[in-house]
Amino acid sequence: MKPSILLSLLLSFTALNAQITVNRSHLVTAGQKTVQATSNTTHAKAASGSNMNWNFSDLNADEIDSLRFGLPFWYEGYQNFPQANLAQKSFDETDSSVVYLKADNSELRLIGVYDYSYEGQGPFTLNTRIMAFPCTYNSNFNETNTSVLTTFELGLDPDSTGPVPFIDSIRVNLIRTVKSNVDGWGNMQTPLGTYPALKQTNLEISSQSFAMKTGGNWINIPSFLLSQLGFPSLPPDSNYSVNFWTNDASVAFPLVSYNYGPSDDSVSNVNWLMTKPQASGTNALKMAGVSVYPNPVADILTVYADAKTIRLYIIDAEGRLLYQKDAAGSEQIALGDYPSGIYLLHVTDVATGALIGTQKIMKL
Repeated sequence: MKPSILLSLLLSFTALNAQITVNRSHLVTAGQKTVQATSNTTHAKAASGSNMNWNFSDLNADEIDSLRFGLPFWYEGYQNFPQANLAQKSFDETDSSVVYLKADNSELRLIGVYDYSYEGQGPFTLNTRIMAFPCTYNSNFNETNTSVLTTFELGLDPDSTGPVPFIDSIRVNLIRTVKSNVDGWGNMQTPLGTYPALKQTNLEISSQSFAMKTGGNWINIPSFLLSQLGFPSLPPDSNYSVNFWTNDASVAFPLVSYNYGPSDDSVSNVNWLMTKPQASGTNALKMAGVSVYPNPVADILTVYADAKTIRLYIIDAEGRLLYQKDAAGSEQIALGDYPSGIYLLHVTDVATGALIGTQKIMKL
């Protein structure tokens, strides 16, 4: 074999093995917090391709937002999203919503958002895939989902005795198509540092559809009737979003994210990770007279609460509830039959329902 051919094969093999794979184990878990910054200055879009070097080290921290991640039942409105096993809450005073997610070994999915502001209180279901695992260069997926934007009573017969039936209610649906492609891999440089990364580009196409409830059934509204009722006929709206993911588990969150329109030459409002995720101080079990030992544990885990009745939950890494019990004083939990790994011990006060804290437990 000629040396030039051998060298070419070796270089190709090296390039293939330099690619990056991101799994669920590389992403944030319940009980962690992080800080995300937004740079409002204009920045060039990142190019696609293999073995890239993306330099976003010049990003500014024009806005800062603290994010906390927990189990769904820690937050308002969790009952509306039974599929969720992870929740994200912003501690920006102007943000009155909780994002509910489903994270498992096959995908990361946005289940919905619960808005608890005075004006817009209520759940909004999305059920949109964010990532498919394992995720690597040239991974892709296409998905279309329909969600209810709003429903309102009408109580109208548009043509009295004519053929159009009495309309009880109108429902406006959001139809959202996501075409996702991991179109780049390389190194991403940000103010936080330089990390191996995947570039995920999503084309998001949104449109609306309308249905009416008549005679107890929901049916699509004919186009002529939409016009008669004064609903505008809007063209689909297209937008691109880009996320940079890393397989560095200490980062556990997109390094950089931004959006842009089909005709945009550059981007602004670039979000970037300002701090690595860490255990949330508000959920530390060292407070409020609760102690847990030993940790790591091989068999029996002891939880001691000083002068209060507590409710104990044990949750695995995928958010599944494995154990629940009320306890007064001390409680011993047998973990001998649990597989080795990381679990979450979640503790609430039975009398008040308040969260006491959450602690990671390492099962040997």
